[in-house]
Amino acid sequence: MVHPKLNEVDSLRTIVVKVPAKAMLFGEYGVLRGGAAVTAILPAHSFRVGFTLTDAHETADCGIEFESALFSESVVVQAELLGNPECFPANSDHRKLCCYVTGFADRLKNKKLKVRVLESYSPALGFGSSSALIVAFQRALGYFFNTPENDVTPQNLYRSLLNLQGKGSGYDVAAQSWAVAQDQTDSPRVTYFRNTGFAGGEFVPEVNQIPVSLSELKKLGCFVRTGVLSDTTAILKQTSQLQNLNEFCALQSECASRFLSMPTAENAAELCRRSAVSAQQAGLLPESADVIDFVRALEQENIAWKTMGAGHGDCLWVVESGRRIEEILRRTDSKALSISFAFAGKD
Repeated sequence: MVHPKLNEVDSLRTIVVKVPAKAMLFGEYGVLRGGAAVTAILPAHSFRVGFTLTDAHETADCGIEFESALFSESVVVQAELLGNPECFPANSDHRKLCCYVTGFADRLKNKKLKVRVLESYSPALGFGSSSALIVAFQRALGYFFNTPENDVTPQNLYRSLLNLQGKGSGYDVAAQSWAVAQDQTDSPRVTYFRNTGFAGGEFVPEVNQIPVSLSELKKLGCFVRTGVLSDTTAILKQTSQLQNLNEFCALQSECASRFLSMPTAENAAELCRRSAVSAQQAGLLPESADVIDFVRALEQENIAWKTMGAGHGDCLWVVESGRRIEEILRRTDSKALSISFAFAGKD
């Protein structure tokens, strides 16, 4: 495999990794049971992360120093603690760093890794900010400790995800890693994901691009930010208690399969309508007056929409032009809502 062109290598021990955002279109819950997922790769939003690895001559210097504009100061984790994320509070940045380097903690014992986020997007979009960082760390560490031709180990990606959030299908890290490996970081793509090792309890991701024409791609509409930040772990736990969970997951898988058989905007709109009804019945629509008013306006104009990913916040996918959605947002005076991405660009 050729090392991704967009990973700018300055020297043997310095690398910059760019990871595009992703958005789940169909299959968000069926994928947890081995079904297919349809995912959009969104290079308009990306993480660009710089890594520098050096030998540390003093024990106190070994470990990770993580810099981001989101932090008032650097987050530092000493090397001897990297393999023990449970020693840090849940959801702390220190614990997250330990999760990002899953599989490499022992190899960092005599090293100093400086990491700086050069470009990022808001976690409130639900576009996979945590999974983007997992992919960036795993690709950089794989480069430092192996060769540029070696691919990221899927098991390390998946273990990192599980260490970070407890459960998940792995579609997000697989799709974003695929985008970087295939150098698909310049324009939107639609892909499908399936864990072909699901039946055997293994993580064997299969990711491929879905042949959606450019004209159909532009008709897929836009993502509207709800202003409500979702908690994926909490939502998955809540949804697992649904009385009709089997039927709910089956419908999600069916929507993904039907889009794969006919990847058109018209079919996407029909499937969105089906999925939206199911998501509302499952309580996945954010309980926000702005969101409720916006959805009501969409339905009055027969515009297809659905919750994105786990739901209950972040973004809604709306199969309509950005220009028309902007008009509806102005009319409903939805101050908390805004278009975060449009497949057709600024139309």
